[in-house]
Formats: sequence, C-alpha cells, structure tokens
Amino acid sequence: MIRYRTILIGFATILVAVTLVANTGCARKARRLLTCEEYYDLGMRHLEGKKWLKAQEMFEAITYNYPGCDLVDDAQYMLGETYFRQGLYIEAQFEFRRVVEDFRLSDRMEDAQYHMALAAHKQSHPAALDQTPTEEAIFRFQQYLDDFPNGKYADEARGYIREGRKKLAQKDYTAGRFYHRLDYEEAALIYLNHVINEYPDSEEWVERARYLKSVILVERDQSQEALVLLRTINQDHIKPKLREDIQRLITRIQNPER
Repeated sequence: MIRYRTILIGFATILVAVTLVANTGCARKARRLLTCEEYYDLGMRHLEGKKWLKAQEMFEAITYNYPGCDLVDDAQYMLGETYFRQGLYIEAQFEFRRVVEDFRLSDRMEDAQYHMALAAHKQSHPAALDQTPTEEAIFRFQQYLDDFPNGKYADEARGYIREGRKKLAQKDYTAGRFYHRLDYEEAALIYLNHVINEYPDSEEWVERARYLKSVILVERDQSQEALVLLRTINQDHIKPKLREDIQRLITRIQNPER
C-alpha cells in the first residue's frame, strides 16, 4: 500500500513538473518580442483602422526597442502622423520635429518638415487672438521652402505663408482702427504703417490701411499728403463700399468748402 502511494506521488510530481515546463515554454513563446518590421506593419494596420492608441504603441515600440532599425525614422514619422490624424497638433508637431532634428538624412525629412509647419498652422487662432502660432507656422513653412524650394509641398507652403501674413496684417489693421476710434492717432499710425510696409502681399488690408491713414492725415490738416496716398490705392483689391468711401474723401479734400 505504501509502495502504491509512493508511485502515485512520484507520478503526480512528474506530471506537475512536465506541466510547469510546458507552461514556462508557452510563456516564453508569448513574451517573444516582435521584429521591427512586424511592429511597423501592425502600426500601419492600426493606423488605417483608426486604432490610434494601438498604432502609437507599435510605433513607439520601434523607437524605444529598435533604435538601429532601418524603419525607425519611418516609425517616428508615423507616430507624428498618428497624432496629426487625431487633431492633436501639439503632440504631432513634437514628433515631426524629432524626425527633423534626429534623422536629417532620412527620406522622411521633407514630409516631416512640411507637416511640422502644417501642425503649427492648425493651431493658428482667428486674427483677433494671439498670433504666436501663426508666426511660428510662417517661420516653419519658410524653413521648409529654404530647404526644399522646389519640393512637392512648395506651392502649398507658399499659400499657407500668404494666408498667415494676411491674418497678421488684419490683426495690425484692426489694432490701428481701434486706436483711431480712441483718438490715439500716433498709435494708430504705427500699426497702419506697419501693415503698409510689412505686408505688401496682403493687398486688401494694405489698401484699407492706406485709406484709414488718409483719414487721419485729413484730420491732422495734411490733406494733400492724404490725397497722394489715396491715389496709390489699387481699386482692384477693395470692395465697393471702400471704393465709395475713398471717392467721398477725395471729393472732400478737393472741395473743402462743400
């Protein structure tokens, strides 16, 4: 009887040991790190399926675990793309900047530099608010054009620069008009002159600034100087209402007694 129990205990011990070995082998197999290529393929699959967090995990796994992999620059770029597609532009800008700063010879360099600028542009506020993001976007787009003057995004970059500059011109014009309404003529002229001198490519706001500056000059008894300025206004870049106001002011200057 004792011998029979001993045999049973021995058999059970062997069975437990075999089970432990088998489980350990499975655990080791389950914990196997994916290859760099496998992580990247999974990341792209999750990205196209809009599984943002899973995509981020896959791309981050490459940047952390495979710094020498040929796909590490692609993974870093796609990490930025993942944030960009979610509308998380601050995070996207940071990740694209890492490509620009850490992978200068990468094939992703042009894409990263352009999308870093585009992420800054996406953070731009309406003209009445702080324009720091707009100024940064203009700077980044210009950097892109300096490095890739004939790049595949060159036309878009120039368009975004013009758009940003128009917004800056509008903000300065609005400030000039505000100070004029408060009778702070010197402050108004500073802003209006800045629009005229610094944003010649923002025609609408330049012509508005010239008209308002002419109004101030008339108020300061500098009518002839105002008349010269009014005649420099390009009528093609203004709306009918402003065109009427300009003609009315010219008539007033030429017929002061009426």
